[in-house]
Amino acid sequence: PIREIDMRQFPLKPVNSKKEKAFNSEERAKLLNYMKNKEEQGIDEMYSLAIQFDFYVTLRIGELRALKWENLRENEVYVEGQVVLSNELLDDGTFSTGSYENVDHVKGNTDAGFRWVQFPSAVKRILERAREINPDGEYIFMYKGKQLYTQTFNEHLKKYCEEAGIDPKGRGSHSIRFTVASILYLNGTPIQVIQRR
Repeated sequence: PIREIDMRQFPLKPVNSKKEKAFNSEERAKLLNYMKNKEEQGIDEMYSLAIQFDFYVTLRIGELRALKWENLRENEVYVEGQVVLSNELLDDGTFSTGSYENVDHVKGNTDAGFRWVQFPSAVKRILERAREINPDGEYIFMYKGKQLYTQTFNEHLKKYCEEAGIDPKGRGSHSIRFTVASILYLNGTPIQVIQRR
């Protein structure tokens, strides 16, 4: 019977309540200023630096967490890996407790995922501060000797949003990625360049 129904007559789709939404330009500026002011007050948090960094690039959270100091050049960073959650299928058909691991591939596992991503000079201050806090770490963004956690990154992002007077609902690491891509597009960056980033 389903073949008898013309599905084109149903133009509406259900709303995905978990969908993340991008920050607008005003919210982005407000949040970046808030986090920078916290630094100037002597409150240094690696999660704040990672969030600020992410607002200038178009990285997935797993890619951001896997960035190494050796991946940096003057005004760009090379994306060559990511942190992924891996689970093992057990004999009883359930999965083991997941653990995070660094892998040398990116989402989609294609060569196009390996890329240089440029960033503006404002990022240099963030990287210098991250180096001061984490002088001996292999990865750029580490907290207490460990790579950042995605859930904690998102918790900090929402906390900073609330403190800065921005609605935290629907805001997560992917919201930042949407935001950066939108800003690039609005500033005239060719869509092919955005796609590669």
